[in-house]
Amino acid sequence: MSIDGSSQPIDAEGTKPVIVESRTLVPIRAIIEAFAGSVTWDAAERKVTVTLGKNALNLWIGKATATLNGTPLPVDAANPRVMPVIMGGRTMLPLRFVSESLGIDVQYEATTKMITLTYTVETTPPPSQNKGPAIWPGPGYDTSRTGQCPYDTSANDGTLKWKFKTLAPALNSPVIASDGTVYVGSDPGFGHGLLYALNPDGTLQWNFGQSYQVGSAPAIAPDGTIYLGWSGVHNLCALNPDGTLRWKFVVPDWVDSPPAIAPDGTIYAGSDDDNLYAVNPDGTRKWKFATRNDVEASPTIASDGTVYVGSRDGCLYAVNPDGTLKWKYQTRALITATPSIASDGTIYAGSTDKNLYALDPDGALRWKFETGDAIQWVIPAIASDGTVYVGSYDHYLYAINPDGTLRWKFEAGGPIDTGAVISSDGTIYVGAHGHYLYAINPDGTLRWKFGTDSITRLSSPAISSDGTIYVGANDGYLYALGGK
Repeated sequence: MSIDGSSQPIDAEGTKPVIVESRTLVPIRAIIEAFAGSVTWDAAERKVTVTLGKNALNLWIGKATATLNGTPLPVDAANPRVMPVIMGGRTMLPLRFVSESLGIDVQYEATTKMITLTYTVETTPPPSQNKGPAIWPGPGYDTSRTGQCPYDTSANDGTLKWKFKTLAPALNSPVIASDGTVYVGSDPGFGHGLLYALNPDGTLQWNFGQSYQVGSAPAIAPDGTIYLGWSGVHNLCALNPDGTLRWKFVVPDWVDSPPAIAPDGTIYAGSDDDNLYAVNPDGTRKWKFATRNDVEASPTIASDGTVYVGSRDGCLYAVNPDGTLKWKYQTRALITATPSIASDGTIYAGSTDKNLYALDPDGALRWKFETGDAIQWVIPAIASDGTVYVGSYDHYLYAINPDGTLRWKFEAGGPIDTGAVISSDGTIYVGAHGHYLYAINPDGTLRWKFGTDSITRLSSPAISSDGTIYVGANDGYLYALGGK
């Protein structure tokens, strides 16, 4: 639907958009009904309920707070004077707020004063789209985030296989579906926040996106569904393997946290609204758990269903599967790093206070290991012998014994702010921001390194079943290295 803000009426009564507090207000009914939604009016409460797909938005005349699926959120956080009003007997609502809350994309062309609204209808994939377990389902490989995978890279010498140019820096960690399709999201700093689906030979299958940020690395469910956070429009999205939208779950703020998928299909993801969300496979909310600051790290799921997640409030939280608090551990600074879980149940989490923490399953501190600078964004990798690999902003990758003592450290060319991954032959792969992707032997010696213009912050490598290594870089390329 397109709306000409200068002359074209919105509804049969000839009502035009109005500008209030520099925001466009419109009679929303005609727009929502054009997308097969509904609008109802409660005169007693002076409340408008706008329903589209699985989302229900409530707004009150003269109030600057609305609710989306029961969650309160400001109509305009930057200007509390923006609120629904009645003008000329018509209820006028903020166009962008209503549209984006319900998953409608809004684009404005200043020259023509044209506002274009786009809504993608939710779809249900046919059974044939079930693709089976993914090769690399999400950051850190599995939901324990150990970075340890069963794929042999002994024949990989780090030579370039191919590279794919995105429209902006390839910011997020790639993931790999069961058929070898590689998914990677790009940074929208230049207005192109897209998720790309690439064939194993580097050719494009499809891309999905709008002019907002791909807020998180994707995760792949056993049925092939791709989940990812979409910032700007504040959505957790579910995509079918063919790139069509299945559903959007709207939250009040950015979704930076790469989703984690439990065995029962529950999707866990954090948001900058300070909450961890549990979402059912059909896109409805199961519960939310409140922390005291942004949840940017990805959740990690233990075998008993406990969900571990860090927050910028400095706490690592252990949350029961029903959304209640099991325990929390307070560090001395932010936790933006995703935790990992060893086979004996030990939880490892880094903090910007420079320490790697080892916690027992009951939340008691086992030990902590201090590095020379912040541990930020880094998922600790755990080898089969229990060795923990963690990078720091001090330019070192540390190999730490299970008892908390140092085994060795490897100096990289810059800050390490991505997680390491480990192949079945024991090789450790890690990128240093602004420098190389390193392949490191289990004894801490260099096997090889691959240079790009800049390894992307937050882009941990992914390993395919044929031994190919995938990594993103700030030059806008996804690189495929070696393999059979």
